[in-house]
Amino acid sequence: MDEQNLNPNEPIQNSKYIWITIIAVLISTIIVGGGVYAWQKSNLQAIEQSSQRQITDLQNQIIDLKKLAQLNYSRNKEPTQPTSPASQAADETAIDSQNLNQAVTPAHLVPESAVQPIPSAPLKADELSARITVASKNPTQGISGMYNGLSTSLVFSSVQSGPYERKAEFKTKDDSVVVSIVASETGVSKITVNNISWEFNTTNTLTEKEKETLHIFGGSEVARAIVETTAYLYWKAPEYPLIKYRLTFVQLYQALAEFYPIENKKLVQPAGSLSGECKGLENICQLITEQAIFGCWDGKKVQDVLPLIDGLPIGCNVQ
Repeated sequence: MDEQNLNPNEPIQNSKYIWITIIAVLISTIIVGGGVYAWQKSNLQAIEQSSQRQITDLQNQIIDLKKLAQLNYSRNKEPTQPTSPASQAADETAIDSQNLNQAVTPAHLVPESAVQPIPSAPLKADELSARITVASKNPTQGISGMYNGLSTSLVFSSVQSGPYERKAEFKTKDDSVVVSIVASETGVSKITVNNISWEFNTTNTLTEKEKETLHIFGGSEVARAIVETTAYLYWKAPEYPLIKYRLTFVQLYQALAEFYPIENKKLVQPAGSLSGECKGLENICQLITEQAIFGCWDGKKVQDVLPLIDGLPIGCNVQ
């Protein structure tokens, strides 16, 4: 009889245990889910703030350059005065100071025997552009082609590698990747040169040995291939839908330029490629394209490359 009296209570007790378990699981899920949500939100806010800072810095640099370009343009319109020996000497000193600002490579870090000498003959834009051959270009897939230098041939490409990610790279003919960048629109871009990797704007994390290796690389013809491809690809694949792929090469060069010696950064504007009111920029920059300007003197130092977020000044056209 006692056993029969206990049996009716068992379903009630089991039901209570089930509900307790369900409630515990729900509470745990809410706590864990809330924690994950808070962590993701915090990460997204940090990424947004970092991206906004980079955009603001670039916009400020471009605004300063445009102001300086306008000032130069206005000066060019004024009647020229005879140049005195004193002012001529001052101008020569200013040019020397620009060269000093460009000299970012400590001489003791680059053994002469380790770097192929770069030809010092006058540059010709048509010859530089002729080294670049575009094999394919597609707005949804990317750009690829060949660079044929004096003694180096490389395969280059810039492709969409994810929903918010693009990858640009230079490879040898045997498919060995020499240089690459994974440019993220929502996070930090990653650069790789041979087996050295770092995130954009974090070269301070590199060791002295790694920096020495990158300085040596900066003086090579492979490094020169990156400059020329980045600079002259616009005239090979000028279509507007391809601008994001051209800009990925710009980001790659922007990350590497500090390791280049002056001679390996020199560029020249193709004859007849500028029209309209470009004189101000033309006077302070080596090369002007629709997506970036190269080798520009901002009044304090030379900016190796600046992506143009909001385009060229109104009235200045590249063709």
